Amino acid sequence: MKTKTITIYVTVPAIFSVAVFFYTLLHRGFTGIEMVISIVGGGFLFYGAPFLLWAIVVKLFKISNQVAHTGFIFVIVSLLAIASFWFVPPDPSRLPMQWMLYWPLAAILLILGSGCMAIYKNIKSPNQAN
Repeated sequence: MKTKTITIYVTVPAIFSVAVFFYTLLHRGFTGIEMVISIVGGGFLFYGAPFLLWAIVVKLFKISNQVAHTGFIFVIVSLLAIASFWFVPPDPSRLPMQWMLYWPLAAILLILGSGCMAIYKNIKSPNQAN
């Protein structure tokens, strides 16, 4: 998988972190530079960790494009699923459900999705090495 494609996938949590910042800004107001750093920086590290780890795995092990795309898509699905708990309806408890469920859900969906794609690829064309 090309580095440009991986970079595009890694921008998803960055964009999401900025969206969360603006959402928080509109609903709670501006409280200082610490808020910007914690929401945007901390948010990107939190939301981006599954993307970054999968990107490292894809690059290190030269995973096929189909399996790599499937993994990234399932991480995006987990991000959207967990975010829906916060945005629809708004979570008054300050995100503990996100903190507890996002990484495990991302890991489970990533393993299941990319694993199924790898198995499907091997069944469909067992003689091809890619």
